[in-house]
Amino acid sequence: MRKFTFTYETLRQSKVVTEKQIKKEIAKHNHRMNQLNLVNEHLGRELERLIQQRCYRLNLGSSAIMLLQFENSYHNITEQKKDILAEIEKLEQTIKVCEGKLLQLMKEIKALDKIEQQQYEEYSKDLKSDQDKEADEIIGFRTSRQLQGAMA
Repeated sequence: MRKFTFTYETLRQSKVVTEKQIKKEIAKHNHRMNQLNLVNEHLGRELERLIQQRCYRLNLGSSAIMLLQFENSYHNITEQKKDILAEIEKLEQTIKVCEGKLLQLMKEIKALDKIEQQQYEEYSKDLKSDQDKEADEIIGFRTSRQLQGAMA
């Protein structure tokens, strides 16, 4: 009896492996983006604290050196926030590209699954046809033996 073999199985398996890799890549980018969002939030709180501290010191009377220190700190934090936001935006674009690739890959896998189903149905029909032919031959052989036995 012949065995069913899916002719595109290797291709399908390679697509599934690629799908897993892309999912891992998306997860890695999402994790990095979450970390950057946390750092961005922390810098935002630090900026608020710095502004409150500046207001408090201005009310008490502040020296020019302290104002320069504030300005330097404020500038450093805002630059860090800009860099983080730029990296987050870049990660979002990368994730969109990966999701597009993943969607295309999933469509290809689904198409291969349909082809596999069609091949299996074809195999089943051929197998049923072969079994029917074999049964007909056995019945025909038995019938011809009985007819020969009755004639003799």
